[in-house]
Amino acid sequence: KTIQCKFGRRNKEMTNSNENEELNYEYVIHRLRELLREQSDSRIDDAVIVIKQQAEQLESALKEIGNLQTQLGWARSNVEDSQKQIDRLSRDAERYQYLRSKSLETINEGGVFAGMTPENLILNGTDLDESIDNEIVDEALLNAAMTLCDDLRDIEADPKPEDE
Repeated sequence: KTIQCKFGRRNKEMTNSNENEELNYEYVIHRLRELLREQSDSRIDDAVIVIKQQAEQLESALKEIGNLQTQLGWARSNVEDSQKQIDRLSRDAERYQYLRSKSLETINEGGVFAGMTPENLILNGTDLDESIDNEIVDEALLNAAMTLCDDLRDIEADPKPEDE
């Protein structure tokens, strides 16, 4: 009885005789070990490549997490700053609402009130709103007029030479 075994590119014929049987089995076992080692080495190499790729991806992801944490810190800071500004504006609005709701008799009763001079009027409600709005517009117009005057003075002081 003859058994044909294939190992890689080699063909080895084994016979059933006692002498050759021991040698052939040892050879088969040796060759099987070599093949397993080769396959194992190949698999290990493949695994190392995959692990290196995953390590690079992980490193990239960690950098991105660091960037996101930095951006989150900036966002938190902006939110905190915005909240402080909202708190200040809310407090200003509360003060204004307090003045706006004061009685016109506050001057006689005592306390804090809003007034307009030289008319010596106590203002509240929509009269106070309108007076403040008008004052803001008047101040903006005055600033614009002053800037225009400054610009005109600068132009007069530094005339451009006429073309010859």
